[in-house]
Amino acid sequence: MKSLLSVRHWILFALMFGIQLALKFIQFKQPLEGDISSFVLLNSIGVAVSFVIFFIWIWSISVILSSKAKLETKLDPIPFKICVAIIILNTIATVVITLYSRDMTNYVLPVLAIITMALMIYCLLFTARSLKSIELGRVVRLNEYVGDFFLLFIFPIGVWFIQPRVNKAWSTIAR
Repeated sequence: MKSLLSVRHWILFALMFGIQLALKFIQFKQPLEGDISSFVLLNSIGVAVSFVIFFIWIWSISVILSSKAKLETKLDPIPFKICVAIIILNTIATVVITLYSRDMTNYVLPVLAIITMALMIYCLLFTARSLKSIELGRVVRLNEYVGDFFLLFIFPIGVWFIQPRVNKAWSTIAR
């Protein structure tokens, strides 16, 4: 996980989306022979890999980088860790419900989606706050890190702006 703190932004972007794009090319190279399940499986694998790499990345920023920083008051990562665990459990529950229980899909999935989105917003806010606090050397207020939150929220683009700052913070802390 520590290696994601020092990797170049374009490599991180390639890890998040290169595998997904490679699987898309494989899908379009092979014609569909009436079976959509291989198409869905490859697409799901690509999305899952991007999802896992993204969460490992924000975990690295929020937990590992924050724990190494020398701040007067540290941000407590326990609520962040709980939120990530609940997001993972909600994702697993969504897959299980979708695959095995068609009658619960209409009622349970929207609730799980809303809960997951709210927790995801909290995780991104915590990550943005952690990064900005490390850069400034103090605990910051919302108006100071809201821009970083939006960069994380649009993470395909935000990686290009956030990761160089993570690299700089990690290189200063690692010395």
